Amino acid sequence: KSTLSLYQSCSRCFWQSKNKKIERPRGLFPSLVKGLDLKMKAAVESAVANGKAISWLKDVPGGIPYRNREELRKFRNWRTFQAEVKSGGREVLLWGELDDLIEFPSDKMVAPWDFKSNGEERPDDYFLKYYQLDADVYDLILGMNGLVCTGDAYFTSMWPDLAEDNLIYFKW
Repeated sequence: KSTLSLYQSCSRCFWQSKNKKIERPRGLFPSLVKGLDLKMKAAVESAVANGKAISWLKDVPGGIPYRNREELRKFRNWRTFQAEVKSGGREVLLWGELDDLIEFPSDKMVAPWDFKSNGEERPDDYFLKYYQLDADVYDLILGMNGLVCTGDAYFTSMWPDLAEDNLIYFKW
């Protein structure tokens, strides 16, 4: 997905990275964001393990966390969450790293579920604008790995709300 984003934002940079091995500078890695992402995943894992409802899914009728947690572990690793796509006489390997999946048992379908942390609350169209490519790539890879997708993707966003007594509270 990041390579496709590079192509969308700068086709020359994409060409240079693939043909001349000249990489675009990455910038700083957001370790705080990664840490929050890991905490969100851990919260879901804990709720699933303890059979508790997940409040983040209250607005997703019929949706539950993906029950095959072992398979989900494979989908969380770019080395095992891949699909080979053939287009225009070329083969392209797509890969990604899912945060989670929402399963709809009555329809036997799934949808990607991604966790985002932001500095402030974002409007719903923000995710459509900036993460549609993520959703499309995940949907394609899931489908090519034998799962039936709803065509939807879900994002749980977290942002800081209040800080007091050395604690930071978040909304989602």
